[in-house]
Amino acid sequence: MKALRRLSDVVQTEARIESARSQLAQYQANLDSAKASLMSWLGWNSLNGINNDFPAKLARSCETATPDDRLVPAVLAAWAQANVARANLDYASAQMTPTISLEPSVQHYLNDKYPSHEVLDKPSIPPG
Repeated sequence: MKALRRLSDVVQTEARIESARSQLAQYQANLDSAKASLMSWLGWNSLNGINNDFPAKLARSCETATPDDRLVPAVLAAWAQANVARANLDYASAQMTPTISLEPSVQHYLNDKYPSHEVLDKPSIPPG
């Protein structure tokens, strides 16, 4: 019985190997047919070797630099709104402080007999 099982296992293994060889031949025929179609579509007489490597240029095509968030329009608008709010706050703070007004005036009297001249300090200017 064991001998029959071994023989059966050998026959099954050989059948699987032949099936794999048949599939390989079918895949090779499909590849040759696809190459012939490609040459026909491109108008080529022969097809050079096909390289399966991924081109380095395409590998780097998805790399991007870190974006500068300060250049995003929504961020620029938010900065502008913050600056307007800061200016409004400064204006409101300035409105809360007291205001001093100075109004200069000059009066010239014809003589030294102006009212309360004794109380006023006259600036002394050295002769020059």
